[in-house]
Amino acid sequence: MFPPIFPNPITNNQFVIQFTDLSAGNYTVQVTDVMGRQVVQQMINLSGENQTQTIKLNPSAARGVYLVKVTGNSDKVVYSSKVVVQ
Repeated sequence: MFPPIFPNPITNNQFVIQFTDLSAGNYTVQVTDVMGRQVVQQMINLSGENQTQTIKLNPSAARGVYLVKVTGNSDKVVYSSKVVVQ
Protein backbone atom coordinates (compact mmCIF):
# COMPACT_ATOMS: atom_id res chain seq x y z
CA MET A 1 0.00 0.00 0.00
CA PHE A 2 1.23 3.47 -0.83
CA PRO A 3 1.50 6.17 1.80
CA PRO A 4 -1.26 8.73 1.32
CA ILE A 5 -0.33 12.34 0.73
CA PHE A 6 -2.65 15.05 1.92
CA PRO A 7 -3.84 17.60 1.21
CA ASN A 8 -3.63 17.22 -2.54
CA PRO A 9 -3.89 19.76 -4.10
CA ILE A 10 -1.59 21.74 -1.82
CA THR A 11 -2.68 25.27 -0.95
CA ASN A 12 -0.33 26.26 1.91
CA ASN A 13 3.07 25.08 0.62
CA GLN A 14 3.16 21.97 2.78
CA PHE A 15 1.78 18.46 2.74
CA VAL A 16 1.82 15.41 4.96
CA ILE A 17 2.90 11.90 4.00
CA GLN A 18 1.43 9.15 6.11
CA PHE A 19 3.63 6.06 6.23
CA THR A 20 1.63 2.96 7.06
CA ASP A 21 3.32 -0.06 5.49
CA LEU A 22 7.04 0.72 5.40
CA SER A 23 9.44 -0.96 7.78
CA ALA A 24 11.42 1.09 10.26
CA GLY A 25 14.56 2.71 8.90
CA ASN A 26 15.93 5.74 7.11
CA TYR A 27 14.22 7.09 4.01
CA THR A 28 14.66 10.08 1.74
CA VAL A 29 11.75 12.14 0.45
CA GLN A 30 12.47 14.05 -2.76
CA VAL A 31 10.16 16.54 -4.42
CA THR A 32 10.96 17.53 -8.00
CA ASP A 33 9.22 19.76 -10.51
CA VAL A 34 8.13 18.58 -13.95
CA MET A 35 11.52 19.62 -15.36
CA GLY A 36 13.27 17.25 -12.95
CA ARG A 37 14.70 20.02 -10.73
CA GLN A 38 14.85 19.09 -7.07
CA VAL A 39 12.67 21.34 -4.92
CA VAL A 40 12.98 19.57 -1.56
CA GLN A 41 15.02 16.71 -0.18
CA GLN A 42 14.36 15.57 3.35
CA MET A 43 15.71 12.63 5.33
CA ILE A 44 13.26 10.87 7.60
CA ASN A 45 13.66 8.09 10.11
CA LEU A 46 10.67 5.82 10.44
CA SER A 47 10.33 4.19 13.82
CA GLY A 48 7.30 2.09 13.03
CA GLU A 49 3.85 2.02 11.51
CA ASN A 50 1.47 4.96 11.14
CA GLN A 51 4.07 7.70 11.23
CA THR A 52 3.42 11.00 9.49
CA GLN A 53 5.92 13.50 8.13
CA THR A 54 5.22 17.08 7.10
CA ILE A 55 7.07 18.24 3.99
CA LYS A 56 7.38 21.99 3.53
CA LEU A 57 7.85 23.55 0.12
CA ASN A 58 9.46 26.88 -0.50
CA PRO A 59 6.78 29.60 -0.33
CA SER A 60 7.90 30.69 -3.79
CA ALA A 61 7.18 27.25 -5.28
CA ALA A 62 5.35 27.74 -8.55
CA ARG A 63 1.88 26.38 -9.05
CA GLY A 64 1.85 23.10 -10.91
CA VAL A 65 2.51 19.40 -10.65
CA TYR A 66 5.38 17.99 -8.59
CA LEU A 67 6.69 14.45 -8.24
CA VAL A 68 7.14 13.08 -4.73
CA LYS A 69 9.55 10.15 -4.45
CA VAL A 70 10.47 8.18 -1.34
CA THR A 71 13.63 6.09 -1.49
CA GLY A 72 14.92 3.59 1.01
CA ASN A 73 18.11 1.61 1.34
CA SER A 74 20.44 1.64 -1.67
CA ASP A 75 18.32 4.35 -3.32
CA LYS A 76 15.48 1.94 -4.11
CA VAL A 77 12.26 3.84 -4.82
CA VAL A 78 9.59 2.59 -2.44
CA TYR A 79 6.90 5.11 -3.35
CA SER A 80 6.22 7.83 -5.89
CA SER A 81 3.25 10.07 -6.50
CA LYS A 82 2.28 13.43 -7.91
CA VAL A 83 1.02 16.42 -5.99
CA VAL A 84 -0.52 19.61 -7.31
CA VAL A 85 0.43 23.01 -5.88
CA GLN A 86 -2.33 25.59 -6.27
